[in-house]
Amino acid sequence: MSRIIPSIAILKGEAWQTKNFVPVEYLGDALNILTILNQFLPDEVNILNLGKDIDFKFFEKLSSESSCPLSFQGSVRSKEEIELLIELGYERIGIGSRLYSKVGNDLIQKYGTSSLFLCVDYKYINGIPIVFTNSGEINTGVSLMDYLDSLDRKSTRLNSSHANISYAVFCLK
Repeated sequence: MSRIIPSIAILKGEAWQTKNFVPVEYLGDALNILTILNQFLPDEVNILNLGKDIDFKFFEKLSSESSCPLSFQGSVRSKEEIELLIELGYERIGIGSRLYSKVGNDLIQKYGTSSLFLCVDYKYINGIPIVFTNSGEINTGVSLMDYLDSLDRKSTRLNSSHANISYAVFCLK
């Protein structure tokens, strides 16, 4: 069965249409967008923080206004930030592979496997999806399929800089 998980890309409290994870068109106030999405009873809403830091006060207000489960990704840099976001009501937190390798196992033990997901950035190079790090800046030279085969994760969110639909969730092993 398919799940419906719309995303809201947010920068400074505003919702944006993005291209390659860069804001290109203002959509409106993020709280208003979330209120509208809640009326459609989605399975979950993914919050994509486009800022360089996390405005915890704003994202706490956003969480308190939601009537559906929320996931969060973007600029999560520490175990403490993950724990604070969970305390604020976000059920799933997306983090990059570097942070996941440092704190993922500890937090999975504490919160369970469904609370964290690994975000993988990839770009097509000569028709082959290649994994990138540092928000899509560094080419690892590893194909996406090889990378996914090497994982022992419950779920991974793939971020393609070539797609208008930014996320696809895969259940692994």
